Amino acid sequence: MVTKKLDSIQAVRAIAILLVVGWHIAVKANVLGYTDSALFFIGNAGVDIFFVVSGFIMALCVQNSGRKNFFSKRFIRILPLYWLITLVALIAYCINPHLVNSHAASTTILHSFTLIPIQESAMLVDVGWTLRYELFFYFILWVSLLAAPKHALKLCSAIILLLVGVGVVGEHSFYKDFLTNPLIVEFVYGIVAFQACKWLKTDSNKMGIAIFAFGIACLIIFSHFNIGQHRCITFGIPAFIVVTGASLVDISGLKGFKLFNGIGNASYSIYLTHMFSLGFVIIIAKWLNLSSFVALSVWIALAGGMFTYYLIEKNVLRALRSKLRIN
Repeated sequence: MVTKKLDSIQAVRAIAILLVVGWHIAVKANVLGYTDSALFFIGNAGVDIFFVVSGFIMALCVQNSGRKNFFSKRFIRILPLYWLITLVALIAYCINPHLVNSHAASTTILHSFTLIPIQESAMLVDVGWTLRYELFFYFILWVSLLAAPKHALKLCSAIILLLVGVGVVGEHSFYKDFLTNPLIVEFVYGIVAFQACKWLKTDSNKMGIAIFAFGIACLIIFSHFNIGQHRCITFGIPAFIVVTGASLVDISGLKGFKLFNGIGNASYSIYLTHMFSLGFVIIIAKWLNLSSFVALSVWIALAGGMFTYYLIEKNVLRALRSKLRIN
């Protein structure tokens, strides 16, 4: 049943990337004076939705494939495209450092490629900070698969909750705060959402739509009133409800399905490239004195990401899977 509803999870990915893109556009538009309206604060939730979706998808992968080629699959899914985009950013940085992370005091090249956290230095691809947590989650899940294949999801969840608990006590330090960041609980939310989808065992779209709508309402309310001490509550809990509801809905026959499915498929490419697209739009907007900055930014970001997905990401993944003989 779960696999039949993955189209709706792709649609959630589409929503998540639109939120992320919207947030970054709103920040730039505000800074550049294109709009004096309130920032698109709810856009922050896009990252949290991605993390919950990641937990859900990894739970599905563990159910279907166990530990077979687990780390290899995760490696080729995340790093090759990221390294390629980072290399492009490095070229731009060498030409003019101001073109990359002009807001930061310093930019780290080595740690940008290795994704090893470092204090007080920005990455060449600024959004890459989330990949550090993705890879950390993958590592914990991989260790759990090696230690207890039949109970890997439970062990992984327990390790993450233990780490977050450790972060509450004792003195703070940069690396301790990274390893125990409550943000990683959102991967557990995704695992729980996957289990909830199995437990509910419903073929009725009505329940899923109701849960999904409730999650969207919670997201709007929580973000508006900034409920919770950490984003894993403010954005994470509504994201968990949204993903749980979506996993119960079959959207394959709905109008607009292909568009959202396409954006969802290309969401990783859009995520990595949209800041480049936004920089391009800023140059064009200043040159032509355009007033439609926000709309143009959205379309260019989506177009650039889709182009990257179909021309580069899909072909790179296909080549690597064939080379490594990974299905």
